[in-house]
Amino acid sequence: EPETVVTLQARRRRAARTKRIAGMAAAVLIAAIGWWMFAPGTPVEALTPYGIAVLPPENLTEAEEHFVVGQHQALIDHLASIGGFRVISRPSTARYQDTEKTVPEIADELGVRAVVTSALERHGDTVGLRVQMIEVDPEESQLWSGSLDEDISSDEGISSLYSMYGEAARSMAESADVRLTAAEETRLGGERLIDPDTYDAYLRGMNHIYKETPEDITLGLQYLLEATTEDPTDALAWAGLAFGYIAVGHGPLPTPEVWTRARVAAERALRLDPNLAEAWSAKADVLFFSDWDWEGAEAAFQRANQLNPSIAYNHFQYAWLLLVMDRYE
Repeated sequence: EPETVVTLQARRRRAARTKRIAGMAAAVLIAAIGWWMFAPGTPVEALTPYGIAVLPPENLTEAEEHFVVGQHQALIDHLASIGGFRVISRPSTARYQDTEKTVPEIADELGVRAVVTSALERHGDTVGLRVQMIEVDPEESQLWSGSLDEDISSDEGISSLYSMYGEAARSMAESADVRLTAAEETRLGGERLIDPDTYDAYLRGMNHIYKETPEDITLGLQYLLEATTEDPTDALAWAGLAFGYIAVGHGPLPTPEVWTRARVAAERALRLDPNLAEAWSAKADVLFFSDWDWEGAEAAFQRANQLNPSIAYNHFQYAWLLLVMDRYE
């Protein structure tokens, strides 16, 4: 019996020593990989895709909050539609509103190669946006700058504003040596007729939904219902309405019909625009939380991420789905 105890103790010591050696080897391997990736002289191309952060526009004329937030999101969405860019989401960059931090400091905190800054002016229906793209690696330099000016009093005006965002995104990609696919070229160059009143109601509605208080969600739903009434053919308005109902569905006292209404709105948006990321994200939420169709929800979450990887909410809810499915990795 004493001999057996000694043998077991020896085996345990050998096992513990083996684990320590394996752990040390893993630590050395991780350190070596980290040194290779981030050591001086490492080509930045190894850290693809190209990381970029779009800061909130500087509001030079006290334009209404919902409009400024909308233009910030629009520029992010256009850049995020380019697969060669990794675009930081709006909630993560919104905290840099009126910051005193330098561009290199912000880029370092967010882990990006370039930062996009802008200044917004609005005088009545005339909108002006001055945009510049500043690269910080290997040294701080202005890669691109441009001006967007448009009268948004008509459908063509707002549509032209969105077209100019597409042109700006293409120009920034070219300046950063990021190649566009044929599909991305088509998507950025596409025309989308936008009604001014629908657009304003949509921006107001989503701005309230983003704030997530019960009062704001109620008010946001009213604006989004107004948007879909103003133009029943606007896919983005229907996707926004779906998110409004989803916000109620995730609240403390959801009414039974909200998920049904969310489903109808999301499906209407997809019929109008099958390539709208926001519509796929809303559809995924309904499939997950209402239908318990986890396979269908995952496919929809992935499709939304493919179309627009900058929607932080979509990543958040997809993470919940993976946790429910015990796919922790």
